[in-house]
Amino acid sequence: MLELLSFIMLIVRQLFYILGVLAFGKYLLKK
Repeated sequence: MLELLSFIMLIVRQLFYILGVLAFGKYLLKK
């Protein structure tokens, strides 16, 4: 159960990282 939770947290963190990079890229392109 704990391993599953940590696995989900890892995926969520990766998704947020990708979203952040995409948003940052769009912000730079817009400038």
